[in-house]
Amino acid sequence: MASEALTNQGLVLRDLYGWPGWVVEVDISWRTWSAGEVRDIPPPRTRRNARRPCDDPELVQRIKKAAEASREAPRSSIWLVSLGLPSPHGKKQNGVRLRAETIATLYGYALHLGLSPKRAISEVYGLPVIEAPGERAQYSRKLER
Repeated sequence: MASEALTNQGLVLRDLYGWPGWVVEVDISWRTWSAGEVRDIPPPRTRRNARRPCDDPELVQRIKKAAEASREAPRSSIWLVSLGLPSPHGKKQNGVRLRAETIATLYGYALHLGLSPKRAISEVYGLPVIEAPGERAQYSRKLER
């Protein structure tokens, strides 16, 4: 599972899913609590031309959102848990099983925190939610599947 630490410059993340040994630092503007530059620090003896976490724009976006959410206790932990799990997007070996395990873990964790599981998963993965006054939220078909 991913771990985080707040520093005087921002947030330090370790143990992101698929990036063992890598450390990711995120600068945070404490006045506005917005994420700035994201830097990755490779583990020792990593090739210079190795793929890096910051090469994946979706992961960088999720890292920034996790950093910005770190001021709110339950909300930040759901983001942190999502960074420790495989992304449900894209094709992977055992993709259906991994996607099901990821969503089930986030759903259970959101329930444990007292959050709306569908709303939390939609927020983490950027899925649309249509909300009309006086009506129930309408979640995307992708989430419902």
